Amino acid sequence: MKLLVDFRQISRLYGLKDRRALGTARLVAPLLILITYVCMLPIGAFAHALIPAEAISDSDHVIPYLLGSAEVLGPFLSSFFLLVLLSAAMSSLDSVLLVAASSVARDVLILPDDDLRTVARTRLWVVVLSLVSMLLALNPFGDIVSITAFSGSLYAACFLPTLVGGLYWKRGSAAGALACVVTGTVTVIAWHFLRRAGWAEWHEVYVGLLVSLATFVSVSLATSLRE
Repeated sequence: MKLLVDFRQISRLYGLKDRRALGTARLVAPLLILITYVCMLPIGAFAHALIPAEAISDSDHVIPYLLGSAEVLGPFLSSFFLLVLLSAAMSSLDSVLLVAASSVARDVLILPDDDLRTVARTRLWVVVLSLVSMLLALNPFGDIVSITAFSGSLYAACFLPTLVGGLYWKRGSAAGALACVVTGTVTVIAWHFLRRAGWAEWHEVYVGLLVSLATFVSVSLATSLRE
């Protein structure tokens, strides 16, 4: 669900030049995603086969253990593979920070595009968000698996109802979309901590998606009736 509403994926689809290119993308994109997942899924079984159960206690240590202690690729290829991982992470991070800073300047602060101060303030928000990301990376609230699941839950709860509703439901409204984002964020974060405390069993993605979808529909219906 996170991949379906990823901003970088959506912006590429909207940037296609015509319907013919869109038709090609409808075939090529799912195929490439399938190939990627087929290549990634065996890594888990491979790691379970090579790493003893008592060797590590955190999923963040899987790749370092395979490259270091297990030496599955040897010293030269292990170093090269680690550089590839870091390069991919930096490539993704800079685009995410730029999109986030631009969203703050354009959608939260509502700054005009032709104002010279907009660029300066966007740069300032890039620095601020980079520092926040650095602090979160130095003090993570979980391992890579739990953090990825949490971020995917936020993406799905905040944007999946709006995206699907905007495509196939004509009565969706801006107020409904905003309410969907707010309630989805609050619900996912609150339910995540409830589940960690042992007070809930359902994963936050299901609860957040149900609440945000209900909110989007109800608020959109209420605001569309007023119009």
